[in-house]
Amino acid sequence: MIIAGPWALLDIIDHKIEYGVQVLPGYNGNHETIAGPDNWVVFDNGSRRAKAATDFLTWLTRPEQDARWTLGLGNLPIRKATTELPAYEKFIKDIPDIDVFTANLDNAKQARPHLPAYPEFSEKVGDAISEALVGGTPPQEALTAAATEAGTVLFVPGSVVLGLALALALNLKIPLIGFYRTCFFVPYVVSAAATGILANFVFDPDFGIVNAGLKAIGLPAMGFLQDPDQAMLTLVLISIWGGVGMPAVVYLAALQDIPRELVEAAKVDGGVGRHLLRHVVLPQLRPATVFLLIWQTITALQLFDLVYTTTKGQPLDSTTTIVFYLYRQAFQLFHSGYGTAIAYVLFLVTLAISGAVLWRSAR
Repeated sequence: MIIAGPWALLDIIDHKIEYGVQVLPGYNGNHETIAGPDNWVVFDNGSRRAKAATDFLTWLTRPEQDARWTLGLGNLPIRKATTELPAYEKFIKDIPDIDVFTANLDNAKQARPHLPAYPEFSEKVGDAISEALVGGTPPQEALTAAATEAGTVLFVPGSVVLGLALALALNLKIPLIGFYRTCFFVPYVVSAAATGILANFVFDPDFGIVNAGLKAIGLPAMGFLQDPDQAMLTLVLISIWGGVGMPAVVYLAALQDIPRELVEAAKVDGGVGRHLLRHVVLPQLRPATVFLLIWQTITALQLFDLVYTTTKGQPLDSTTTIVFYLYRQAFQLFHSGYGTAIAYVLFLVTLAISGAVLWRSAR
């Protein structure tokens, strides 16, 4: 596990996990740390309120106030005098190995570069470190594996087939059928962001309910969203759970629109079970199937909210969808031209797929 800063130790302490901290080894035995603040206070020196701003900064950086900030967030103090306060000394005792971060400040050779490309540089370095720690493959093999892990292709057939199965079941005349239909459609109207937040708890490797169930029946725990080999498949399953309500409702409406005379005539001719489904029901559902294939394909290509609230494209970019990649390039790395090009290509790909499905269905 990479601990990027002392603030991450608070969560580990809350979960009562025993751990150790060591500085990452440097190249050829050398080690340099880039230090840089994440919290900036900027004000106009020529403003009439410049003195008020200066007084605010003076108050904010007082040892007592710095201690409150440090103890609340787990950051290192910005004032040496803060480390001499009794509260900070107790803080060090309660969080083992935080002194490693303090000692690592001696390795700080320069401040964080003020470059537009620094976020991209930092991201690539982080990915390289993660790849090395998990014993990753060479770059070309990793790219090939990433291409084959495009699990979003499972979403379209999976959601359509499952939606058809649910529609057939929900078309039966049984008690409380309206309640059952509502239960299966509710996940579709819930926002993907809310679904992602819920999924983070359900699939948590250490405290999630899924792993708790696996352990209860004697199976080993799984990484799910934190495992590069399982993350995309897990997202696909979550997407199907949240999106199957749409195909189910469309198919249910189409089933109820099939002429009863046609079904009864087929039964008179001996059509029952799978023969009735294959030769009568499915052909009548063809327009709905074409619509759903196009709709679900567009939905899969636009997958963003769920990725943003669960994995943010990680681990090791295994869940970086095209729209999340567009967001990262355009709004995080400020490659506006590149992001625009991706958007146009995505539009053309969506148009081509939709046209291909319509052409194939018309044959």
